[in-house]
Parts: sequence; structure tokens; C-alpha cells
Amino acid sequence: MGCGASAGKYSIAESSSDSNAQPEAPAWIALPAITSAPRANPSASLHMKMLQYPSAVSLEDFECSSVLGRGKFGEVVLAQHKEDSLFYALKKISKVQMVERKNKDSVTSEITNLMRIRHPFVAHLFGFFQDDRHVTLVLEYCCGGELFNRLKHRTRFSPDEAKFYITEIALALDFLQSPPLSMVYRDLKPENVMLSSAGHVRLVDFGFAVPLNADGDSITGGCGTAM
Repeated sequence: MGCGASAGKYSIAESSSDSNAQPEAPAWIALPAITSAPRANPSASLHMKMLQYPSAVSLEDFECSSVLGRGKFGEVVLAQHKEDSLFYALKKISKVQMVERKNKDSVTSEITNLMRIRHPFVAHLFGFFQDDRHVTLVLEYCCGGELFNRLKHRTRFSPDEAKFYITEIALALDFLQSPPLSMVYRDLKPENVMLSSAGHVRLVDFGFAVPLNADGDSITGGCGTAM
């Protein structure tokens, strides 16, 4: 099955028009340019293609197989790239929801933050693109699923398992909060801790992450998920 309707290939830095586009959603949203170097992995070829030719990648280049998760701004789908045959998690963010919920800054922030981060315990962003309906992030597929679901099925972890997950999360947070990133994650919860095929941690969802204040003042403002 395909990844949904697409009106063609769109450049990150060019506008597009489509008679079926939602009138309240902008056809083009200014997003950061893809400038980061790829992490060494088998998917580097797709990243380099998106880096050099951002208009050359669209939903048409992927075969979607299932929905991995849904949120208030869109959904994450499992997709196989037709050219390299590797699997990715496509985070499709609705432009209508971005406008209605005034969430554009959060989406832009997530992309900017993930492009700066290269760490084994943070989900890798390979690139992103947009069409009339969605901004789509091409992310590392974490086939181990959410830590939340593993905890839900297990009820509780053994002391050794708990130490393992806590250690990897702590290492990721320490990396984020240390120079040169100096970033506060601000959305740590079991649903945002994914697991790789080997069971290692991958933090996701960086829309709430903000830089640390240089003067050491505390960061104020509400964020996260209401319980």
C-alpha cells in the first residue's frame, strides 16, 4: 500500500498548490534546511539524497505498511523506502492541526533540535519534506516499540532492567544538557522512550526541547502531557 495521496514532489524551499488542499492549511511552511551530516549507518544514502536534493524525496518514494502510533498532530507510520529497501518511521504532522493548535514553532523546533543531535540513545532524523497536507519527518525505525508498552505488559522491571534503562536515559539527558548542545529535553515519559531491535533506548519527540539559559536562570512555562 502507498503512504497516501501526494500531489508530486515538493522542495522544502518551494511552494506548491493543489485544489484538494485544506484551505486553512498553508501549502508551504518555511522549515530549516537539511544541513547535518548523517550518522554512519546503512541509511546514509537516503540522508545524502535528501541533503543534496531535498525536492527529490516525497511520500511516493515509500511503501507504508502499518500505523505505529497516533497523536493529536498526526500519525507515525512504518514505511519501506523503495530505493534502499530499508524501513523508516515517517512522522506525518498535519498542517491543519499545526495551524489550529498554533504548533508550527514546536515542529520547527523539533526538526532543528534533531538535526543537531547525534547520539546512540536519541532517535536519528534522516531528513524531512512537506506536501500540501503534511510535514513529514523521516526517522529511525525503533522496532522494539515504546518503553511504556513493555512496562505495561511486564507490570514492573527487575532491578537490573530498571538500572539499564535509567542509565541509558541518563546518558542521553547528560549529553543533551552538556555543551555544545546545552538543551533541556522537557518531555521525558515512557511513551517517548523507544527501544531499538537490540533493546537500547531511543528518545523521541523534541518539540518541547529548549536551550539552557546562558545565565543559569530557571526555565519557566508549561509543557508536556497532562495526566
